Amino acid sequence: MMHGLDNTRLPFFEIVGSGRLRGTKAQPQPDLHIPSFRYDLAMDALSAEPPR
Repeated sequence: MMHGLDNTRLPFFEIVGSGRLRGTKAQPQPDLHIPSFRYDLAMDALSAEPPR
């Protein structure tokens, strides 16, 4: 993440930091030729003991 502190390009972080985020929802990838990021598998791997 190169621009994590640049809120002009990533305003989402300002919303989260100020506590205004009320929720999120995962959406399927609409472009079938672009592979989706398997968030659920990534979180399982990070939560494993030891993390994988």
